[in-house]
Amino acid sequence: LFLFYLKGATLKYHLQTLASHNGLPILGGVRLVVEDGVITSFYIGDEPLDENKTYKLSTISFLLNGGDGMFFAKGAIKVKEWKDVMVRDLVMDYV
Repeated sequence: LFLFYLKGATLKYHLQTLASHNGLPILGGVRLVVEDGVITSFYIGDEPLDENKTYKLSTISFLLNGGDGMFFAKGAIKVKEWKDVMVRDLVMDYV
């Protein structure tokens, strides 16, 4: 599991690229409206995306480094690996 930080503009760029090419992944805490491959509305939580704000995100290494066409590590301000955390444990804690 990885924790990483992206500026809002970089996050929007990555998701816009996915929206225009091959669809979007399942995202937690994000609401998007996509029309004809273009993001027309972008919310993180209850707030509109702020392109200048730094957002803290998490994902697995597969998606961080190019899996399914995602390259979230590109443009990341900081990336931290949680070596002692398993995704299944986090899900079970949440459930």
